[in-house]
Amino acid sequence: VDAELAVEDITLDLAYGIDQLRPFGTANPEPVFLCRNLWVASSQIIGTNHRKMLLKGESSTHQVEALHFNLPDVDDLPNYFTRLLFTLKINKFKKDAAQIIIQDV
Repeated sequence: VDAELAVEDITLDLAYGIDQLRPFGTANPEPVFLCRNLWVASSQIIGTNHRKMLLKGESSTHQVEALHFNLPDVDDLPNYFTRLLFTLKINKFKKDAAQIIIQDV
């Protein structure tokens, strides 16, 4: 983990800053962030085993789009995460939004 972020810290400006560190690879690994106590505001399954969510903090109205790929069980999905490890991206389909890609729960 490279840094711990509050959900309010996950912004498009930060995603652009991380994007400036590219290209990522062996000598320049992509930063991995930790965020705690996140609630699922909305959720949908895409494909057969991927989950797209809007996440928010306990007392925050700030929401972040999250993708969690290759879930082993899409029938038992949590509505709350005590912690998430993720990478931060610029949304490829909405260039004016940040998006997190969940690496571990």
